[in-house]
Amino acid sequence: MAYDQMGYLYDPFMKNAPYDKWLSFAQEIIKKSGKNIETIADLGCGTGELTLKLSEKGYQLYGVD
Repeated sequence: MAYDQMGYLYDPFMKNAPYDKWLSFAQEIIKKSGKNIETIADLGCGTGELTLKLSEKGYQLYGVD
């Protein structure tokens, strides 16, 4: 697949990305929705760092890039 090597470039570029802040923001939005969200589609997930963090919080995830 054409994206197999992309992670080697993408991960160092995103090394300092605020994934924990993005996780907190996502959880805040989910809470404010007032809905019981169990499944999330992470669109534009890159190499899946935020996808993994959300999954570790108990959500069912689909990562699409």
